Amino acid sequence: MMLRETDIAFRIGCRRVFGLTRKLVIASYSLQDILTGRRHQIGHLPDGGQGYRLQSLPAGEIAAVKRMFPNMIAHIMDGYPRYFIEMDGSYDEYLSGFSGKTRSTLRRKVRKFAALDGRDKPDIRTYHDPSQIADFFKLASGLSAKTYQERLLDAGLPASSEDRDHAIGLARENRLRLFLLFSGGKPVSYLYLPVEGDTLIYAHLGYDPSYAKHSPGTVLQMLALEELFAEQRFSYFDFTEGEGPHKRLFATGHVDCATLLLLENGMANRLLPAATGLLESAVAGLGELAEKTGTKPALRRMLRA
Repeated sequence: MMLRETDIAFRIGCRRVFGLTRKLVIASYSLQDILTGRRHQIGHLPDGGQGYRLQSLPAGEIAAVKRMFPNMIAHIMDGYPRYFIEMDGSYDEYLSGFSGKTRSTLRRKVRKFAALDGRDKPDIRTYHDPSQIADFFKLASGLSAKTYQERLLDAGLPASSEDRDHAIGLARENRLRLFLLFSGGKPVSYLYLPVEGDTLIYAHLGYDPSYAKHSPGTVLQMLALEELFAEQRFSYFDFTEGEGPHKRLFATGHVDCATLLLLENGMANRLLPAATGLLESAVAGLGELAEKTGTKPALRRMLRA
């Protein structure tokens, strides 16, 4: 665990409304930590520390953690399922877990995407070797700039020289899987998957929004999983933190988790839960009004613009 200046941001959709900055000790739980019951030992705050941020803490343990720190302000920043895929079988066995209707829909998406180029299968390319990393970044970084993840969330594909060097290092250790989906000879979706032990980490997925109606992210996920299952090396695909229809669709299981803040007992920190509650009430009221007036799609577009 390390002390880090942390932005505690509050958002409506993708838009940041307000935030606080605190120097916090960060403890992040991996999927293996969660599934095996391993837990961080939370010690005394170092000098200058203003609290703790516990990422992906299993929801069932929140009450016990709060009891451990009775003099601190405990605030649940986010609650979310931690989705994952168990990969101990074959790809066909994995697909058998979907309903017949869902399997048919997914396969149809793949066929229709391939048909855009008059192909039998979509043009997917892998970049796992260290010598291929520079080519991947050259192609994917331009694509990433178009995605809403980069425009609104500052969560596009990291593409600095340090990021490329780090990726090359991972590839040399056989700890990286990179995929690009092409259409018309140009990249339209990327998938960046570091490897921790026997677990694939869903670090970055992005796609060209002009291809959204063709489901490039879904198509790339399907094709990448087929290749990854064939390796027979991995036990889990970790979708990391956060809700989302893509994760929910492909996952075989999940654990309910939360980001828990433990903050020093001061006036500003005591007001934090109340401010969050007011924002959540305002968002809920705005959503209900948009639903009644038929403006919800327009509101969603505005928040993502």
